[in-house]
Amino acid sequence: MNRNKQVYELVLTSIIGAIILFLAIIPNVGFIQILPGVAVTIMHIPVIIGVFLLSLKYSLVLGFLFGLGSFIVALTRPATPFDMAFQNPLISILPRILFAGVAFYIAKGFKKLAVLKFGKLTIFGIISVVSAVGLFFGVNQITSQFTYRKHTDTTNQINQLKGEVFLLENDDEVIEIINESKNNKAAEKDLMVHFNVSVNIAKAVIELNLADMTDLELTNAINERNSKITTLESEVDYILTTANENFRKARMFTIPISIVLIIGLVVLYYIFTLKRDHEHTYVSSVFILATLAHTILVIGSVVIFNPQSFKDTFGDQNILLIIYMIAAFNGIVEAFVGALIGTPVATASLLRQERD
Repeated sequence: MNRNKQVYELVLTSIIGAIILFLAIIPNVGFIQILPGVAVTIMHIPVIIGVFLLSLKYSLVLGFLFGLGSFIVALTRPATPFDMAFQNPLISILPRILFAGVAFYIAKGFKKLAVLKFGKLTIFGIISVVSAVGLFFGVNQITSQFTYRKHTDTTNQINQLKGEVFLLENDDEVIEIINESKNNKAAEKDLMVHFNVSVNIAKAVIELNLADMTDLELTNAINERNSKITTLESEVDYILTTANENFRKARMFTIPISIVLIIGLVVLYYIFTLKRDHEHTYVSSVFILATLAHTILVIGSVVIFNPQSFKDTFGDQNILLIIYMIAAFNGIVEAFVGALIGTPVATASLLRQERD
């Protein structure tokens, strides 16, 4: 019997694993790009389905395959510095393995909680509150991103120019590092590490061919950038004031919209849980909470192992706010998409497994 179960789990893991890798390989299927550095994924859905049907060991294998798919995508078709961060297995693979483990224990915990007297109501309350808070503040943060875009771009441009000036003023050291590097890519990394600058600053300075510039050309390049910095700094306060006003006006529309969205999601969630009074109503809740956990684990790993990718992709904005924006909005979208697609499949699979 145990051997039959092991064979069953091995075969099922292979099938689900193949689906995961297939979703990763096909562009814009497993990972759907919606904004620079922000992609909605459906690859977590087969992992969570597997969590309901498999033991912890094989669930972790699915998490590994999910991470491997992300790693392959980062190597073959990166779109931003944020995507390139996933070329590090500690960012692409490790959090996906942890996600599978977290999802496994969420499923076990919710299954036990669901049979208690007020268990289903408790699960409904937890998910509703988490989703409502995340969606409300997520929409607010996205509104902020759009209304403050010009101010953010101006600030980033100032920092870019200041970084270039900094490297130009240390031209001898920069030239030495470039000459000692194997190629431009290696030179970019060496400059980033040595001077603690972004990849965009390193690229811009490398493209100037400092070794071929005369002293006069170097001085002119520095003066030109300092002049632009002065001009932009004189405009940035007015741009910020305008952004504040636009944000205030935008919230008059986005707050009611977010409230309507919250009500709609809660009603939809109610239909999938409390209204369907059977022993597997907790399944959709697992999809939602596990998906949010996945988002937090992945973004957290990027912050820990490659914080520079945030700066290169999103500019000099508050990293915590960027994390919250992605987790609140992107995570909620993935959670409910996952619940809609995965719940019927997981429920049917559980019923079939129990009959067998």
